[in-house]
Amino acid sequence: DYVVTSTLASQCPPAVGRALGFSVADTIFQRNNPPSKKQVSFVTVGDGSIHNAHFLSAFNLARHARYRRTKCPVVFGVSDNGLSISYSTDGYADFLFTKSQSNPQATKQRDGIPLFKANGSDMFDVYDKTMQATAYSRKNSAPALVLYQALIRRFGHAATDRQHAYLDASVVDRMAESDVVASGIVQAVEQWSALTYSEALDRFHEIGQVA
Repeated sequence: DYVVTSTLASQCPPAVGRALGFSVADTIFQRNNPPSKKQVSFVTVGDGSIHNAHFLSAFNLARHARYRRTKCPVVFGVSDNGLSISYSTDGYADFLFTKSQSNPQATKQRDGIPLFKANGSDMFDVYDKTMQATAYSRKNSAPALVLYQALIRRFGHAATDRQHAYLDASVVDRMAESDVVASGIVQAVEQWSALTYSEALDRFHEIGQVA
């Protein structure tokens, strides 16, 4: 299932609920699926949303489930571009989640939620770290978190976002010039050999006509 919500971070509590529901369903229906077939709930938010009570309560419930050894296979994906609506988050997401794992024994503790950091501008790394987190969650029936860093917000967040009020014009211009899609195409062509630049250009024009 794919669920879209409109309220900031309100997708997080249902995601944890689904994860808890998987273990309940396994018990009710006496399912004994192999690890590769176990379900995982995946939810994403922006770094601005981690201040919201929806995210905090969901994350806390997942940690509590881990502490109680209750099966809760949920993966939180946090996209960190360093900006929220009308202010800079200034690396707080990295501070928050890294600090929670600052104890070398954190991942060994009953309530530990492992942190996977990915370069959000590198498709290989995004895929690799997401797969690692998902594999951990599936194998252990436990929560995990992926922090997608080094992301660039090319345009304003929303119509109410006055980014020129808190960002220099040069910063806005530099962000607009960045293009993670272009770098992804370079990876697909030169590292994956998935297609040629000519094929990528044709596909680009094809999508543009539909849009």
